[in-house]
Amino acid sequence: MIQDILESLPEALYDQEKFQKHRDLKRTELHSILFSLDKDDVDLLKNTKKLKKRLCSGFKVYGYKFLSVHEMCFMIEKTVTLALFVTDDPAAPISQPIFGNSSKHNPISRIGKKSSFVLDTHVRTELMSVSNLLTHRSRKATAPTRLVSVSNKTVSPCTHTFVVNWRPLYSRLLLNNPTFDFLLDSKVFTQPISVHGSDHQKLADSIYDLRIFFPQEDDISAKEIWNLVSSDIVHIHSSECYRALTILLEFLPSDCSPEFYASLLPTWMNIWAKIDFCLDWDYRWMSLICRALKRLPVDYPQWGKIRKLTLCRALAWLDIPSGKQSSAHNNRQFKFFKMYVGFSKNDVIKRLSKLLVFFLGREDDGSLTPTTLPPTLSTGTTSLVAFMNFIAPYFNPSNIGNWTGNLTSMMHYMCCYLSQRIGFEQASTHLNNNNNNNNNNNNNNNNKTISFPQYNVTLLPHEISAVVDCFLPLTHQMIYSKGPQVSYTGAISLRNLAAFSQKVTSPSLTFFLDALDEKAINQTHQAPSALNSIHLTLHQFLRPDPTTFLGQLPSFLALSLSGVDSNDEGKTASTLVAYMSIFQWLPIGGTVNQRLALENGEQYKTAADNAFAASSDFVLLFLDKMYVLLKNQGEAEKAGRNQASMYSAQATKQITGLITVTIRVMLSACDEETFSTALKSIASFVSENVVVFASKRVAGLLEACSYRNATSSLHTFVPILTSDLKTRSMLSVRFYTRALSGLVRITGSDILPHKDAVVAMIQFSLDSDDKLTRKAACKVLRHLFISLISCSPTNTNNNAQLHQRKIGEPLSALPDAVPHVPNKLEMSFVFDLFQRFLIKSLTTVERILNLEWTDDNESNKVLDDWRLCSKIIHYCLRGCIGFLPEANVDVSDPELHPCEHVTQKLLSLLPTPESMTIVGNLRNRIGNLLASCMKKIASSSSSSLSRDTKSSKDIMASCRIICTRRSALSNTKTSAYDQSLGHNREVTKNMTNSERFFAIEKTLLRTSPTYAQQMRLRIGEDMGCNSTSSFTSARMFAYRMNVHQNSSFEIPRRLKNSTKEEDKENLAMYERMLDGAMGLCCHFLSATRGEAFRTFSSLAAKHGSLLTARIPRILAIIDLSDGDSEMNAYGLPRIADIAEAAEDAASEEENRIKLYEVAVGGLFILQMSFKPIMKDFKLKYQFIRQWCNSTVLVKKMEPEKQAHVTTILHGLWIKFRRDRLIDANKVGDELEQHSACLSHLLDKLDESQLAANDDERSADLNWRNKLSISWFILVLVGPDEVENAPLLSRIVKACMTIIRKEARAMPINKVALGLLSRIINLIQQREKDDDDDDDGVKFSQFWLDLGDSLSDEQFCTRVLNASAVNRREKSKSMKSKGVDSILEDAVCFSFGLGDMYPTLRDPQPRFFAMNKADTIRKIVVGLARVGSTKSEAVLNNMLAVGRKFSNAPPDDDQKCLLAASAEIFSGVLRGVLDTDTTGGKLEETLLPWLSSVLNIVSHSAVVYWSDGLKYGVHGHITDRRNGGVSPLLLLVIDKLSSVLYKDGGGGATLGQKKLPARSAASPNG
Repeated sequence: MIQDILESLPEALYDQEKFQKHRDLKRTELHSILFSLDKDDVDLLKNTKKLKKRLCSGFKVYGYKFLSVHEMCFMIEKTVTLALFVTDDPAAPISQPIFGNSSKHNPISRIGKKSSFVLDTHVRTELMSVSNLLTHRSRKATAPTRLVSVSNKTVSPCTHTFVVNWRPLYSRLLLNNPTFDFLLDSKVFTQPISVHGSDHQKLADSIYDLRIFFPQEDDISAKEIWNLVSSDIVHIHSSECYRALTILLEFLPSDCSPEFYASLLPTWMNIWAKIDFCLDWDYRWMSLICRALKRLPVDYPQWGKIRKLTLCRALAWLDIPSGKQSSAHNNRQFKFFKMYVGFSKNDVIKRLSKLLVFFLGREDDGSLTPTTLPPTLSTGTTSLVAFMNFIAPYFNPSNIGNWTGNLTSMMHYMCCYLSQRIGFEQASTHLNNNNNNNNNNNNNNNNKTISFPQYNVTLLPHEISAVVDCFLPLTHQMIYSKGPQVSYTGAISLRNLAAFSQKVTSPSLTFFLDALDEKAINQTHQAPSALNSIHLTLHQFLRPDPTTFLGQLPSFLALSLSGVDSNDEGKTASTLVAYMSIFQWLPIGGTVNQRLALENGEQYKTAADNAFAASSDFVLLFLDKMYVLLKNQGEAEKAGRNQASMYSAQATKQITGLITVTIRVMLSACDEETFSTALKSIASFVSENVVVFASKRVAGLLEACSYRNATSSLHTFVPILTSDLKTRSMLSVRFYTRALSGLVRITGSDILPHKDAVVAMIQFSLDSDDKLTRKAACKVLRHLFISLISCSPTNTNNNAQLHQRKIGEPLSALPDAVPHVPNKLEMSFVFDLFQRFLIKSLTTVERILNLEWTDDNESNKVLDDWRLCSKIIHYCLRGCIGFLPEANVDVSDPELHPCEHVTQKLLSLLPTPESMTIVGNLRNRIGNLLASCMKKIASSSSSSLSRDTKSSKDIMASCRIICTRRSALSNTKTSAYDQSLGHNREVTKNMTNSERFFAIEKTLLRTSPTYAQQMRLRIGEDMGCNSTSSFTSARMFAYRMNVHQNSSFEIPRRLKNSTKEEDKENLAMYERMLDGAMGLCCHFLSATRGEAFRTFSSLAAKHGSLLTARIPRILAIIDLSDGDSEMNAYGLPRIADIAEAAEDAASEEENRIKLYEVAVGGLFILQMSFKPIMKDFKLKYQFIRQWCNSTVLVKKMEPEKQAHVTTILHGLWIKFRRDRLIDANKVGDELEQHSACLSHLLDKLDESQLAANDDERSADLNWRNKLSISWFILVLVGPDEVENAPLLSRIVKACMTIIRKEARAMPINKVALGLLSRIINLIQQREKDDDDDDDGVKFSQFWLDLGDSLSDEQFCTRVLNASAVNRREKSKSMKSKGVDSILEDAVCFSFGLGDMYPTLRDPQPRFFAMNKADTIRKIVVGLARVGSTKSEAVLNNMLAVGRKFSNAPPDDDQKCLLAASAEIFSGVLRGVLDTDTTGGKLEETLLPWLSSVLNIVSHSAVVYWSDGLKYGVHGHITDRRNGGVSPLLLLVIDKLSSVLYKDGGGGATLGQKKLPARSAASPNG
C-alpha cells in the first residue's frame, strides 16, 4: 500500500481524481502495515518524511513485530545491544528474543540494579520518539500508527493486541530519577540537566500513553500498582505520599472494572480531603476521580460526596474572594515531580468543569430523577445553577480581578464539555436505532443498548434549557469584557451553546444589533465585540434553520456599514471579518432554489429572497466605501514613511489586506449580474484614480476580480492598464504596472490573448529610470510565472454551489474548483519569457563579471545594468523555481521525488528539444553564476560592485531560492486570506456534531472489522466537518503546497546519498554557493554580512551534510591556527595572516578592522553550523581544545571590539553546554580522542609544563582560561575516567593544586571542588556496582591519598571554605559572562540527584545544601571502607572547621557559614552512622560537639540544623544496633526542653498561655 501511495503522488498533484484517491489512502490506518514490516521493508519508508525522521534517523529499527513482545525492545547497530525499557525486578517477565535464540541478536537481557545501564542520548531520544509515535493516544480514532490496545474489544479475528508490562517501565523510571526511590543513593548526572529533564518528560509521556496496553485481566495491573503505593499514599505529612500519588496517576490503567473503582473511591476521597487548597494535590486527585467516573455504575451512591467536596474547593481554585482573604492561596509545590505530571491552574479548572458537567442530571444517591409535571431539576443541575448564580457578579465586564481569567476558562470548558456530552448522547441514540433496525431486519432479538461510560445518564430537555438560560447572560457579559481574550472566549462559548440549542439565536442577534445601532449611544463601544462575535458564532446561527438570521440580515448590513471607518482601524477590521464570514455562506443576488423553497417553506423563501436582494444592493455600497478607505489608507501609508507621522503603516497594511480578502470572498459569491456591475465599478475607479501609495492594495483588488473570472477581468482591465504608456507620467506607469501584477497572478491560460500587451508593458517599465517602476515590472514577471506554472485554482464561482444548498449547510462533496494544469501554449509562452528576460539577464551578468572595473562614468552604467539584472533574476526565480529541475536527471530513477516527476512532465510540454535542454540546465547555470558573483563581491573589496548592497542582497536572495525552494509557493508567507481560512476551521466547528461523529466512528471501529476500509475524507455535517467550498479548496491547495515544501528537504537528501556522477555535479554547485556565502560572511559591509548570515543559515539547513568538511577550517578561526590551510579555502581568508599583518604599524588599523570582520563572520558561521559539531566526536573534541585558546583571538582585537567577540564566543559555549552529549559507552577512536582531549586540558593546567613550554600562547592562561578548562574537565569526566588510574591521579592532583593555590573566593575553587565531588560520587557508585571489587581495593589508593590531603588542617579548611562561599549558586552575582552557569554546573552536574528534603508541608526555600552534606558523608564512608589511618584526623578537621563556621554572626554575608556548619555535621553524622557499628564515635565525639554548638547557634540557623539532623539520621531511625540514634534524639529533646521549660515547677510562658512544668517521671520529656 505504501508503494501505491508513492506511485500515485506525482500525478495526484495535478489530477483531481487521483488526488482524491491519495487522500483516501492517507486516511487509512497504517498500523496494519507496520505489523507486516520486516528489516528489508524499511527502505520503502525512506520517501516519507515523517516516518524516515522518526524511524530511520541514525540507526535502523528492527523491532516492529511487537505482537508477542511484552516490552518494547529495539536493537541498535552499535558495538553493544541495548534496550529502551529494562527489567530490574527478577520476578518480572523477560522479553523473548525477536531474532531466534542467538544471544548476539537478543535485544534485551536481564539487567539488574548493579549492572551499568548506558544508552546513547541521540538513540534514546529517537527510541522515545518511536514509542510515542506508535502509542500516542490521538483524538482521531484513525490515528495512522495506533496500536491495538487491550481495551479495544474488536471483533476482528486477525487483530493482534499489543501488551506491555508495567514493571519494566517502573524500573526504567527509577533508573532515570532515583528521587522516586528513597532507598537508592544519588545518581551522578552523565548528561546536561536540560537533556536529563527532556528524557524524564519523554519517559513520562511514554508511560502515560502505554497505560492502555497494560494487561488488565481481573484488574491485575491496577491491583499491583495500588498495592505498590497504598502504604505510602496515606502519609500526608511526608513527601512519600506525593511520590505515591504521582506513580498512581502515571501508571494506573483507565480500563479498570467498576468494582475496583467503587472499592477504592471512598479511600481516595478521605485522603484527598486531608490536605486543603493545594493545587498540585487537588489536580492529581481530580484526574484520578475523572478517570474513575467513566467506569462507575449509574446508581453509585457516593455522587453527592464527590460533588460537595468539589464545589467546596471551587471558590479557592477560581480565586473568588471568600471570608477575610481575597482568595485561599497555597504555595505548596512539589518540584521533584513537575516533569512527570506538569499542570497549570487552567488544568485544575478544566477538571472542575468536567466534573460539574458530569453531575448534571444526577441525584446524590444515584437514583433517577423523578419524571413529574412540571418537571423538576436533578440535584446536580440545581447545584450547578445555584453555584453559577452565586458567582455571576464576577462575570461583570467592570469587575476585573484575579478571578477573571479563571472564570473565563471555566465557562469555556463547561460549554465544551456540555456540547461533548450532548453529542455523545446523540451518538448513542443513533447507534441504538441502527442496532434495532439491523436486528429487526435479521430477526435478531439481541437488543443490547450502546452507551458511553462517561455520559451514561441522558440529560433531559428541561435540564438543558435550565443550563442554557443560566449560561447565556454570562457569555454575553464575557463578550463585552475589556480583555480581548475574555471577549473571544465568550464568543466561542456562545458558539458551543448555539451548537445544541436554538433558543440562543434570537436573543443573541437582538443583543448584537442593539450594539450596532447608532442611536444607542451607551452601547456604541460594544460594536467591535459584537462584530467579532458574529464572525465566531455565525455558522451556529445558520444551522439547522437560518430563517431567523436571514430575517435580521438586511438590518445588520445597513447598521454595520458605518463600521468601515478609516479613523477607527479596530472597528474596520472587525466589520470586514464579519462580512467575510457572512458571504462564505450566503450567495449574493439571484433567487431561492425552488427545491429548497418547497422543502423549507414560505417563510424561509421570503427571508432568503430579501437577504439575497439586500446583499446584491450592498455590494456596490460596500465597494464605494472601500474606494474611500483605499484612498485614505494610501495617504496614511504615504505619511507613514515619514517618521513624524501619527499613522501606523503596519496597521494600514493589515487593514488593506483584509479589504482584499473580503472583496475576494464577496465577488466569488456574486451571481453574474452582480459581478458584472461590480467589475464596471472597479474599472471606473482604477481608470479615474491613480493611488500610487495604495498600488499594492489595488493590485489585490484586481487579483480578487481575476480570482472570480479571469477572462472577464483581463478583457476589462488590460486595455486600461497597458494603453498610452508613453504619454503617461512616471507615477501613473508605476501605479498601473503594479496593478497589472495583481491582475495576472491567477489567470492561467486566459492570459495568452493579452500576452503581447503585457510583455510590452513589462519591457517599457524595465527600460524606465525609476527603480520602483522597475521593481513593479519584476513583480509582473514573477506573477506571470506563478500563474502559468503553478496549480492554483482559477475562475472560482461559489454562487452556484451556494444556491444549491440551504443557507449554512456545509459542503457535502469536494468542490468543483479544479487546479490549473499547464498546456503547451503556456509552456511556449514561459520559454519566451525566459529568453526575453531571464536568459538575457544571465548573459549580461556573465559579461560584467569578466570586465575590469574602473572608476569612470561607464562603470556607473555597468553598475546600473548589474543591479537591474540581479533583480530580474531574483524575481524570475521567485516565480519559476518550480520549473527548474536538477541537471541531467534520470527519469527512470526510482528515488526521484514526486515533484521531480512533475517537473519532468512540464519540461516535455516545451516546444522544441533545444528548449528542453536549455531549461533543464538552467538551474545549474544560475547556481554556478550566483556562486561566481558572490566570490567576486567577496574578493573585490575596493570596487563599486562590492560596495553595492542592494545588488548583493538580490544575489544572495536568489541563492537562497535556488538552494531551498522547489516551488514558487512552497516558502511564501501565509497571506491574510490563508490565515482567515485557517481560522475558519475552528470558527465553523460544531462541537456537538463533531463529538457525535467521533463517538460513532470510534464505536464502529471497535465493533466492525470492515469500517476502517470504508472511511473517506471527512466532508459534510454528518461527518463532523462544517466546511465551506472556499475553505475546502484552500485546504486541498495547501496540501499540494506541503508536498512541494517537503521536496526542498528530500531532493538534497537524495543528492547526498546518490552515487551518480550527474548528482555529484549538481551537489558541487551547491557547495560552490555555500563557499560563496561563507566568503560574504566576512564582508566589510555589515548589511552584506547580515544578509550572508541569513543565506548561509538557509543553505546549511537544507545541505547540512556539506558542513562537515568545512568545520575544521572554521574552528581554526577561534585560536588563529589556520596558518597552514590553503589561501581562501572554502571562501574564508586566513585569519592568521591577517593577525600577523595587524602587527605592522603601517597598516595596523586597516588589518585590525579586517581581523574583526573575519573573526565575527567565522564565529557566526560556527554558531549556525554547531549541530554537526556535537554529532561528530572528533569535531567536538577539536572545538574543546581550540575554545580553550580563544583568548588569543580576543587579545588581537581592538579594545572596543573585544566585548563583542567575547559575547559571540560565550554564545558558542552556551550551545555546547546546552547540547553536550558525552556518551558513557565510548569505544575505539572516540575513547582515544576523549582521553587525548582530557590530557590536553590537564596539560594546560599543569603549571610546570607551561613553564617548560616556549609557546607564546601559554602566557595567555589567565583566570578565565583556567575556569573554562576546569569546566570542560568537569563535564568530560565520567565512569571510564575513574577506571584509568594514571588519568584519575592527574585529575585529582589538578583539583588539589587549584584548591591550595587559588584565592578562597575565586570561582575556579568552586569548580575544582565540584570536580573532586564528582569523582568521589563516581567512584562510590562504581564500587557499589562492581561485584568483583572487594572492600574497595581498586580505588583504595585514591581514598588513601584523599585522606592524607584532608588530614592537613589547612587544606581541609580551604576545601570546606570553598563549599561555603557563594551559597546562592543560581543568583546572578558574577559579572563575567558564563561564570554563573559554570558555578551552577559545578553544583548540579557534580553532586547529582539526592533524596527529597524538606517535606511537602514546608513551602519555603531552604539554605541547606544536601548535596554537599552527601559528599562529606561519602568521604567519611570511603575512608572508613579502606581503613585509612587518617580518617580520625579528617573527622576532627571537619568538625573543627564546622565549629568555626558556627561562630559566625547571623548577618546575610555570614549566613552561608552557618548553613555550612550544619552541612558538615550532618554529613559526618550520617557517614559515622553508616560505618561505625559500635556507636562509640557518636557518643564520644559527635554528641559533645553538637551539644556545645547548639548552645551558641543563632536562632536564624535553626532551620539549617533541622534539615541537617533530618538528613543525618535518614535511614537509621529504626536501627537498634548499640542504641541506634537514641542518644542523639535524647540530646535534641533535652535541648528543646531547656528552651521550652525553665528549671523548677513554674513553667515558661509562650504568649499568654502557661505551659506545664516538665514531669520528673518522664525522662524523655
